[in-house]
Amino acid sequence: MQSYLQQALATGLGLDVTFIFSELTLVPTVPAMANLVPLFEASRAEALTAAESRARELLMHLAA
Repeated sequence: MQSYLQQALATGLGLDVTFIFSELTLVPTVPAMANLVPLFEASRAEALTAAESRARELLMHLAA
C-alpha cells in the first residue's frame, strides 16, 4: 500500500512524501497485550513528534 501511495503522491503530484508509523496500535484494545502498553505509548509519542516536525518543515517550505 505504501509504495502505491508514494508513487501516486510523489510521482503523480510531485509531493515529497514521508510515511510515519505508530507500532502496536491494537494494544490498548486487547487485554492480553496490557504489558505492551508502555511500548505502544512510546511508539505513539514518537510518531506524533515526527508528524509535528514534518508539519513544521512543510509549513516553512510553503511559507518560503
